[in-house]
Formats: sequence, structure tokens, C-alpha cells
Amino acid sequence: MDFLLLLKRPIVQITIAIILIIYLMSGENWLFCSLLFLGFIWILIFLKISKKQFIILIIIIVLFGSYTVAMENYLKNYPQVKNGEKINVEGIITTVHKQLEDKVIVTIKERGIFKPKIKLTIYDLEENLYPGLYIAASGLFLQPAKRSNPGGYNEEKNLFANFTYGKVITDTSRLTIRQSTSIRGILGRWYYSICKQCEKFLGKDYGKILSGMLIGAKESIDEDVVTLFRVSGLSHTMAVSGSHVMYLMAPLIFLFSKLSLKRRRYYPLITLVLIVFCLLTCMKPSVVRATIMALCILGADYFYEQYNALNALCFSAFCLLLCNPLVIYDIGFILSFTCVLSILLFYSPTYKLFKKNIITSVATLTFVVQLGVTIVSGKIFYTIYSYSFIVNLLVFPVRMVVTILGWLMIIIPFVGQFLSVIVFTLLDYILVIASYFSSLPLATISLSYISPFLISIYFLLIITLLYSKNRKVSLILLLILTFTIIIPYITKPPLRVVFFDVGQGDCHLIQTKKEDIVIDTGPYAPINSLSHFTGQTIDYLMLTHSHEDHIGGVNEMLKRFKILNIIIPDVNDEYFTKLEQQLANTSINIIRVSAGEQLLLENMTIDFFNPIEKDYENTNNTSLVLKISYDEVSLLFTGDCEQLVEEQLLEIKEQLDCDILKVAHHGSNTSTGLEFYQAVTPIISIISVGYNRFNHPSEETLQRLKNYVRTDEFGAIIITYNNRKLSMTTEKK
Repeated sequence: MDFLLLLKRPIVQITIAIILIIYLMSGENWLFCSLLFLGFIWILIFLKISKKQFIILIIIIVLFGSYTVAMENYLKNYPQVKNGEKINVEGIITTVHKQLEDKVIVTIKERGIFKPKIKLTIYDLEENLYPGLYIAASGLFLQPAKRSNPGGYNEEKNLFANFTYGKVITDTSRLTIRQSTSIRGILGRWYYSICKQCEKFLGKDYGKILSGMLIGAKESIDEDVVTLFRVSGLSHTMAVSGSHVMYLMAPLIFLFSKLSLKRRRYYPLITLVLIVFCLLTCMKPSVVRATIMALCILGADYFYEQYNALNALCFSAFCLLLCNPLVIYDIGFILSFTCVLSILLFYSPTYKLFKKNIITSVATLTFVVQLGVTIVSGKIFYTIYSYSFIVNLLVFPVRMVVTILGWLMIIIPFVGQFLSVIVFTLLDYILVIASYFSSLPLATISLSYISPFLISIYFLLIITLLYSKNRKVSLILLLILTFTIIIPYITKPPLRVVFFDVGQGDCHLIQTKKEDIVIDTGPYAPINSLSHFTGQTIDYLMLTHSHEDHIGGVNEMLKRFKILNIIIPDVNDEYFTKLEQQLANTSINIIRVSAGEQLLLENMTIDFFNPIEKDYENTNNTSLVLKISYDEVSLLFTGDCEQLVEEQLLEIKEQLDCDILKVAHHGSNTSTGLEFYQAVTPIISIISVGYNRFNHPSEETLQRLKNYVRTDEFGAIIITYNNRKLSMTTEKK
């Protein structure tokens, strides 16, 4: 296959080998990565690479493997203080993540070439911050958290990918801010000036959107606008990427060529502009990648050498990995390289299938980018945006014009007022398109877990279809892909129960072959973690009672999932009354239940033991108490009910016996009395709890429990029932 000849290039081989060893040494899916490694070695043998090349590759693999382990240990052990202790930090702001009313989140780079960064959350700060400012602060040091739920956010990996070793919480009383005279400080003031000029010409709202499109300054953009762009598939519009570099380089080359200047005279100037732009936009991996590739284009032309895009892409990856091998976990890095690789591999053979013109060219470019990015994005975010291809097709040329005119508006202020009218109109067009498509049914579709093996087969299938005429190979790959999609459903256990780690709150999933039942949402819904198991549809959402730590994520879940039924306690509660009114005109079925009712599902019975009364003085006592029985296993969920309800439940003492108990009220001493616990006699008790000021769980309660597991210590707790045996795993090993 001609495609395999691409792997004969040394820089391609080196880059693939480096990425594989970094993933193997720092990742979690060692089995999959080992298989990839073996496959890569087999291909190299098939291509008959020389012994010298093979030895060089082995040396590089050993060096980068050691480098990866050393970098990870360096960041883990860098802080001189322990988690929760006071720390003093100082440095230059490299990135402003969020500028909210009550807090600002920034990343600062400590002084010194090899010094890492730290993420700073500053409360009660009224002034605007921007990159380049000098900050000195003292505050509470927090180690980055590892992933505590399947499919959840891995803070440690994300921060390490940006060479950041931890977080600090502080406020204005423990903070010093001043201007910096460094190059970064000068560029930071220009960054701030561009943001203000955009707002001056376009107004506050549209100005923030334009500054996001020009230099990635999206820290102050309204969250609703960010959501709108994300749901419509336009998130990249407000993220500086490779296209922005091309929008700068192409007009400059065109302008200088029209002035009849020789390229050897103006290429150095364009090089300087690109480097300054890279620094101005905070050296995000996607911009660094694009800048290096652009410099490769200029360099090849300058020295009359042939430019090869794949070599340039691999060289840019090598440079980034040399600076920080853990950057492979940065989302911008992943999506940026996926996007360009999709263009390089898929564009040419796909474009040949159509009549050659500007429309098919743009359509093909947009299509092949979506072809690659959609499945990778689905893997990362557990979501696909259904209308992304159409939206990007409609917005792509407009986005290019907005970016070019936006820069002209900033650089040539005296024509700014005239250009601002055009830019405002075009931004309005983009917002209308985004708003329309994001409001359509199924604008977002939640996906369950996508294995890396499935992604590999997916890309192999596309490559085979585009580059090979061997239909047998394509058919085999298609069958493997189909089997890979189906196998999770075949191997799904008859019963799986997940107690998610949502901090101080409750959120649980009961999953059978046919039904997905969620009990409570926590203070925030672990959306990706739920989607990891359920995909788009949730059959039943049960809300035990109306406290924020149990229903805080309801609206988030309503936006993300297709929920068929919501079960609530039949009590006098204002929140549930409003929820019924809110969902009155939807297809969601609201079911009120009280003690004595039963829900019969296939192979499963759910008995409701509470609420016994309509009114309780304490909202905790309105909690649904329910027993789930499946085959020979049973689980008792108690919400936050307290001893008053427990005493009432002792009247049906014989029905309380179960295998697994979800301990009430996060292990508070107001619940799980001795007599109640002895009536339940569980094999294991689960305490859903996080950091809190109530000292939950209480020592008194813990002493009563014979065998228990806590989400704050073990992360998500997953219990499976298969072949009439119970087994338990936890996310934090």
C-alpha cells in the first residue's frame, strides 16, 4: 500500500516511536499501547528499515521513556509543601483562564528557565488581569487531583501537560500585582490593548468574541456564548489554532509579492511576525505547531528546498515533545494534530472523487477535518455535535474574513470604524448560524465509552478505503470495527452499580442490559462519567430530595441526555412543583411515588419505602428510600433520611435486609442508627462523601459499619453482578 511508504521517512518513524513510548510510560492503557508498539515494529520490519535506523529508534525510545518518567516525577515532587499547606509563589501570568465576578483563574510561570507553572485562583479581585503581569501571592496549595470517575476529568494529566505542578487558592489581601518590563510583559500589554480595541469598535459582547477569535482571549466571554459555540460545533472559532497563523501569513505574502519584493527580503519579517504572534497568544500547543509548520514552509522556499507537510508536522510534534513529553495529554495538542493529520491523509484522495472547484475544495477540507476530529472529540468529550459539518461549511469563509478584517481594524485604527460595521455584521451572522443549529433536535449526542482500539480501526478503515483497492482488507476492517462497537454490549454485565465521586453529594447509576437508572445528580452532574456508561438515553432519573447536593446537576442533565422518566417523592416541596411545571410541555414523564409503591422492570424490582408522609419538618426526611432487587442481589438507597424515618422503617424490618447499603446523609451521626443497621445487615456499605464542614462521615457512624468504602478515598465505586457473583472495583486504586 502506498500509504505505508509515508512511514519510511525517519522523522515520521521517530515521532510515532516517541509518542508511543510517552503514552506507554505515562498512560493507563498499557495493553493497548503495547499492541500498538508491536504493530509499529512489525510495520518497520515489513518496510525493511536499516539496522542503523532501528538502533537509533531504540536509543530515542529509551531516552524519551526515561525523560517522560523524570518529567512526571519532577512535577509531582516539585512543591516544597504538602497538600493543604501555605505556599508563596511569584511569577509572570502566562494564561488567563477565567475572569469572573467573584474570582479570576490564571496560570503563572515562576522565574527560571526550567521552573514550572502553577495555577492560581484569586477571589475578590475587581481589576482585569492579562498575560505578562507579575504576580506574587501566598495561599493554600492544592495538589492536582487524579481522575476519580471513569471518563471524568484528570486534573493531574491536564496540568502536567501544560508544565503546571499544582494550584493555589488566594485572595486580594495576599496578592501583589505589578507591570513587568520583560518581553512577555510588553506583549501582555499589547494583548490587553487588542482586547480593549475590539470592545471599543464592536461593543463589549461582540468585542470579546472578536478578541477570542484573534488572540484566544476568551476568558471574559459570557458562558452562554461559549456553550452556544460548543453545541453548534464552533468551539475552535474562539480558540487560536493553525488557521489563524495562515490567516496572518497568507495576506502578508500576497501583499509583499504585489509590491514586487523578493521573498528573501520579506521572509525574515514574516518569520518575526509569526514568532511574535505565537508569543502573543500564550504559546498554545496548536499555535506553536502551526508556527513551526509555517516556518518550515518559509524556510524551504527561502533555501530552495522541497517542503513536505507530513515531515513538518512531525518535526513540530518532536519540538513540542522535547519541551514537555506530557503535552500529548493536552486537548489542544490532540485536536490540532488530529485536524492537520486528517487533512494531510484524507484531503487529496477525497478531493479526487469530486469535480475540482472552490466549493468542492472547501467542502472537502471541512469534511475531512470533521472525519478525523469528530471521533477523537467524541472520545475526549463523550459528545458529537451533529451539525458541525454544515455549520463549519457555512462559517469557514466568514471566519477567515472576520479574522483578516479584525486585524486590519486593530492595526489601522483610522479605517477601524468602517471595518467594524462589516465585522459586526459577519459576527452577527456567525451567532445566528450557531444559535439556529444549536437549538435543533439532537444538536448534541452523548456517546458511551469509545475505546482507543475502535479509533485505530476507524482510521485504518478510512485509510484503506482511500488508498487501497483491496476490498477484502476493507471488508475485514469494517467487520472488526462493527464487532468492536458491538462487543461492549455483548460483554455488559447483567447488573452494574456505580457510586460516582461528586464531592459532598450523591449520584449513582444502576445499569442492566436494558435499563439505565440514575439516582440523584450530585451538586454538579458528572456528565462525561455518566455518558461513559449510558450514552444518550437515561431511562429513569430518581431525585431523592431537593437539597442542592442531590439535585444540583438536574438542568445540566436535562440539556445533555434524553431522559425518559423522572421519579420524585410525593411530598409537598416547592422545588419539585416547579420542576413539574418546567417539564410540563416536554416528553419526560414525571412520576411521584410514596411508601408502598413498586416499580417492576425486566428482571428488576424497585420497592419504595419512603416518603411515608407528605410533610416533614426536615427536608432530609422527605428522601426516597428504595430497595432494588435483581436476581439474588439487593441494594438499599436511603438518600439523606435521618433517624425519624429509620424508626418508621423498622416497622417493615424484614424488608430492609440487603447486600449493599448506600449509607444515608454521607455518614452523618443523625442517620444509620444501630438498630436500623442491624436490620439491614449489608455485606458492604457505601459512603458518598467529599470535603465538608460538617465532619461527615462521623466516627460514631463509622464504628457501627462493619465493612464500608468511601468515595472521597477511593473515587467512583463500581459493583458488578455477573454469574451470581458480586465484585467491586474503584477508580482510585
